[in-house]
Amino acid sequence: MPPPIGAERCGAPENPYGYSYCGGALVHEPAPDVCRWFVCVPGFWAGKGYLTVCADGRIGMVGGPTGRCPERAGRKNPVYANQPAAG
Repeated sequence: MPPPIGAERCGAPENPYGYSYCGGALVHEPAPDVCRWFVCVPGFWAGKGYLTVCADGRIGMVGGPTGRCPERAGRKNPVYANQPAAG
């Protein structure tokens, strides 16, 4: 059974999708309004792969020419879905 929405997020912002930095399933297809809840890197929607949180706290996609963490921000950790995303 998935944890409730208010469950531990390991530093991830509160969001209705249960996305966290704790562990679970990688997010390959983020919710359409994910940038409402997280700060996204420029070109986010052109990215490919799965969600990751950059060292500067923004989120991007791993892989692809755009939508990933800038070199200076570095890649930190994946963003996980602890419950099915709505929408």
